Amino acid sequence: MTVLIIPPNGEPYAGEVGEDVADLQDLVGGYIETVVPMMLPRQFRLVVNDAFLLDRLPFNEFASFLYGVLYHGQVILGNCVVLREGINKYGEGDLVGLTDNDVKAILNLYRSFH
Repeated sequence: MTVLIIPPNGEPYAGEVGEDVADLQDLVGGYIETVVPMMLPRQFRLVVNDAFLLDRLPFNEFASFLYGVLYHGQVILGNCVVLREGINKYGEGDLVGLTDNDVKAILNLYRSFH
């Protein structure tokens, strides 16, 4: 599935990842937590490292902005993966890949952010 990876240092980029939770864990470097970004439409989700504060991962400015740090003060540290909520191939609610338009819209937001 298509995801947008937001590294702490550098530009976000699209990538392909398997549908297994272990694939997402590899991208964020540990157990995952899913959070709702305040600066994106409601169907999007950010996948982050569950222990990012304990692991002292580097500050992720753009992911923190998307999450809404200006409203609630909570930052995002380490790699972040953007997905959307949807229905998987088994008809169940799940995280699903992004469309090309999703990727373009978020990258445009990044460009206007910087």
